[in-house]
Amino acid sequence: MGVPLGFPSSYSDPWLDLAGSQLLPKSSSPTPCGRASSSGSVGCPLNMCCSKGGFCGNTDSYCSVDQGCQSSVGPCHTVPPPQCNSSKRTASSGRSIGYYSGSNVHVRPCDIVRPQDIDVSRYTHLYYTFANINPTTFAVEQRPQDNDTMYRAFTALSRKSSTTTTTTRDGKRARPPPETWIAVGGGNFSSSPGSDTYTTWSDMASTAENRAAFVKSLVAFMEKYGFQGVDLDWEYPGIKAYGGASPDTEKLVRLVKDMRDAFGRRFGISMVLPHHKPYLMEYDLKALEPYVDSFGFMAYDLHGIWEKGSDGTGKVQGQADIREIGMAMTPLWSAGVDPAKINLGLPYYGRGYTLKSETCADLGCTFTGPSVPGKCAQSRGIMMLSEIQQLLGEGTAKSSTIPGAMMKKLTWSDQWVGYDDEDTMRQKTQWADGKCLGGVMYWSVDQDVHP
Repeated sequence: MGVPLGFPSSYSDPWLDLAGSQLLPKSSSPTPCGRASSSGSVGCPLNMCCSKGGFCGNTDSYCSVDQGCQSSVGPCHTVPPPQCNSSKRTASSGRSIGYYSGSNVHVRPCDIVRPQDIDVSRYTHLYYTFANINPTTFAVEQRPQDNDTMYRAFTALSRKSSTTTTTTRDGKRARPPPETWIAVGGGNFSSSPGSDTYTTWSDMASTAENRAAFVKSLVAFMEKYGFQGVDLDWEYPGIKAYGGASPDTEKLVRLVKDMRDAFGRRFGISMVLPHHKPYLMEYDLKALEPYVDSFGFMAYDLHGIWEKGSDGTGKVQGQADIREIGMAMTPLWSAGVDPAKINLGLPYYGRGYTLKSETCADLGCTFTGPSVPGKCAQSRGIMMLSEIQQLLGEGTAKSSTIPGAMMKKLTWSDQWVGYDDEDTMRQKTQWADGKCLGGVMYWSVDQDVHP
């Protein structure tokens, strides 16, 4: 795959596609607002504050009038996150979406998970990743590694009988078989400049004719295989480093409106959202909200090996620290998005490092490179939850909680992997209950100990 703009030229992460990943270049420059903008009067998207220096944000440093917030172009007050009594269990009893990467069957030497291996009792929805979009006709197509047999085995899960009472992360309760949806696009689809599909999303959404071709093909695709909905994984509209263009914000709204007009309530629609603020600013969330059933907030890959400096070292940080996740979600609340439409992303994998010193194995310690690969994922800097649990079972490594992060760390020798497990996912789901969120989503079920 190509290297996204802003990353070291030597950087390559084979999991960009497999992890539903958002390995975001931090060098992206936000569009200026207020006096710093070209007209001197441009406001911020998502109803954010415009700071004295002309930058958009949601914290006091952006929104305080005393610090120069520009009230002439937008609000100058912070918006608190929604609050719910956790006993309402809005997320715990809401959507439980499991992404399934069918390519695991072809790329792994072990821990292979086929559709029939998935424990359907744990999920309300299962998403198959990913289908492609033809860059010329804009028709939805299988990826080369997929086939009719895999698709039909997957959609058959929506008809699979479940026990009357099922064990879930939040207790025992009855749950019907999950809906099975197709996810379109993915991290690799638009990540390589010069590839056939680099600008396909933007091209497809640019005209009514192209959108109609996509929607018509998508309906036929879902009817053929029995999918009940579609998840749009456009990564990322409006971002030139990923084949986007400035009008993508409006084009995406037109696309989902066209889809809803064609679908009615026959098929579901969801889409993923990035945690990186400059990227999230390219989504007109309130305009999209009426047409989508839910938004999946990718609350993982906040940090990783790509953050190393010119000397090849960097500071250890957790890829899914709840403290940072809470901050990353603040644009959703300033935009006024209904929290019931938000699914909190939870990773079934960890990201890791090789430490400079075995005696310093905490957040903020120095790393010199990625962690060693697991025997099944075979990717440096990545470890599936199934591989982590195997190391713990063998006594090879030890696990401990990262205070305040709702994460755990796995350490052995000079290795450090930050990850989530049943305990931390339960904590995060309860956190989501307290924020009135409508559910959670897991990437990806084929990396779990018991899929």
